[in-house]
Amino acid sequence: GETAEAATCQHKAGYVCNFLQRPDEGRTYTQRALELRKKLFGEKNKDYINSLNSWSLAYSMEENWPQAIALQTRCVELCEQMQPQPDNYGMVAMNLGRYYYFTNKDAEAAAAFEKALPNIDQEGELYEKLLTWLGMCYTETKDYENQRRMMDLMEAHNQRELAKPCEE
Repeated sequence: GETAEAATCQHKAGYVCNFLQRPDEGRTYTQRALELRKKLFGEKNKDYINSLNSWSLAYSMEENWPQAIALQTRCVELCEQMQPQPDNYGMVAMNLGRYYYFTNKDAEAAAAFEKALPNIDQEGELYEKLLTWLGMCYTETKDYENQRRMMDLMEAHNQRELAKPCEE
């Protein structure tokens, strides 16, 4: 049927196929999820954006960067049109940054990563990765002021981590 549950099942099947390195098969399920979610909720919806993000991921797995970037750009645009922005906005923007980075478009990557920065949990490993990606982009673009800013943010992050109690 054409229900939210059916769309979720299609989305999960696509996600599993991506995880199993079968992006072509994954796109089939994800496309069905996208169509259902668009019909049920419209495009400005977190679930629709999640499916679009998965569809983009399938293309990135095949290194079809133009398609991955186009789809991921649409994800970012949809997130930015929503108020409040969905809680997956940081991850969506970070994915766009990664795709640009893999195509040596460092300035575009940095712009996308900067959108992700305030929307990623500063306590998580993802935040460390994001600071590292940004630092690499700013090194490549010779933007030493922002590179220094990333180093300062990483130092502050490391100090917060060091202040936590040890768990052995």
